[in-house]
Amino acid sequence: MTQPSLSATIRQFEDFLGARLFERHTKMVRLTGVGESYLGVAQRLLSEMESSVDVVRDLVEKRKGHLHIASLPSVAAGFLAKELSQYRNRFPNIGISLKDGLNQPTLELVRRGDVDLGFVHLDHPLDDLQSELLYQEHYSLICKPDHPLAGEGPITWSEITDFPFIQVAQGSSTHEVTAQAFADIGHVLRNKIETNMVSTAIGMVAEGFGVTALPAKGFRYLVGPHELVVRPLTSPTAYQRIHMAVREKRWLSPAAEAFYDQIIAARGKESPTTLEAGG
Repeated sequence: MTQPSLSATIRQFEDFLGARLFERHTKMVRLTGVGESYLGVAQRLLSEMESSVDVVRDLVEKRKGHLHIASLPSVAAGFLAKELSQYRNRFPNIGISLKDGLNQPTLELVRRGDVDLGFVHLDHPLDDLQSELLYQEHYSLICKPDHPLAGEGPITWSEITDFPFIQVAQGSSTHEVTAQAFADIGHVLRNKIETNMVSTAIGMVAEGFGVTALPAKGFRYLVGPHELVVRPLTSPTAYQRIHMAVREKRWLSPAAEAFYDQIIAARGKESPTTLEAGG
């Protein structure tokens, strides 16, 4: 800015304030009393502006920020735990909040904007949320090694209908999938025990109360310690389809967008077939 332009700008500002900030003499310019008082205010404003710019730069460059996500427990304990570890290594100063819970409550957290991203089971796209399919897991029968259905290889849903079934309660993705599978074969579950948590269902199977059906690899951290038998279920073949849900990708914070992009990249490495449960 040239000297005449600067002088004109100062005079315009003084006219706006209704007060003179400078005393002007032929060979000297000095602050008036009002100017002296305003100088401290201007310096504080400049400092706050510089600080605000630093805050934005820290957020954009992921030196600061917070990632809020919600997820099904099976995804949080496996796929997400691995990805969050890598994310933390890349951005050690980003805070992370993870809420694990049932499918529908997780979707509501995304809808309300309480979390940036939700990792849920979806059978079809949603009208009010954007979603990306990450992987799918084959549902399997879970039973004790001494159960009549214990064995190797696939087993049909019709073959398990004569035995008590431990079903996870409504609101969970597991309930949605298993209820649909039984409906597809025309079977109404009467001999069943309902639980709120998958861990309870697995514990009851281990104690001989009945059998259950789960995406076994997602819950291997629960199934493994009990040494339970896992057999893929067919006719119909049922899947848990894990999606990443978001309200609008363009609204994501820099911290959340970085994790979103990481998950999309990981999707290509973790193909659905590598995550299907085996026998």
